[in-house]
Amino acid sequence: MLTPGLLHCQGLLDGRTDTLLAAADTCDQLRRPWQAARCHEDTGVLLTRRGHRDEARHELEPAAAGCQALNAAWNVARVDAGLRELGVRCGARGTRGRPIHGWQSLTNTALKVAGLVAEGLFNPNVAERLFISRRTVQIHVSSILAKLDLTSRVEVAIRMAQQDAR
Repeated sequence: MLTPGLLHCQGLLDGRTDTLLAAADTCDQLRRPWQAARCHEDTGVLLTRRGHRDEARHELEPAAAGCQALNAAWNVARVDAGLRELGVRCGARGTRGRPIHGWQSLTNTALKVAGLVAEGLFNPNVAERLFISRRTVQIHVSSILAKLDLTSRVEVAIRMAQQDAR
C-alpha cells in the first residue's frame, strides 16, 4: 500500500485526479488535515487547468476550509486566489465583531463619510476629501442609510447632531 505522500506525488506526476482524491481520503482517515488540504488543492488546480470549473471549485473549497482550520493564512490566500480564478469570491471568514445596525455598525470610514455628509458635502466632494472614489462614497452613504434606518442625507445630518450632543 502506498503512503498518502506517495499517492499525492504519483497523482501529480500522472495528472490523475482519482489518485489525488485517494490520497486526500487516506490523509483524512489518518487525520492529516494539512496533507488532505494540499491534495484537494492540487486536485482543484488540475481540474481548473482542464477546464472543469465546477469540479475544481468542489475541491478547492475543502482545501480552503482545511487551511483556515489550521490558521494557515498564507495558504488560505493561495487557495482563495485559485477560487477567484473560478469566479468565487470568498470574503472574510469567521464571525464579525461589529453589530449590523446602529452607530456601532459603521466603520471608521463610514463615520467619516457620515460626518462630511452631515456638513452638507455631496459625494464628489466627500470622495475628494477622503481620497476615495465617488462610487465608494455612494456605497458608504447607502450603507449608512440602511444601517441607521434613515431615508435621506438630511436625516443623517440630524442624527449626527444628536449623536454629537450625547
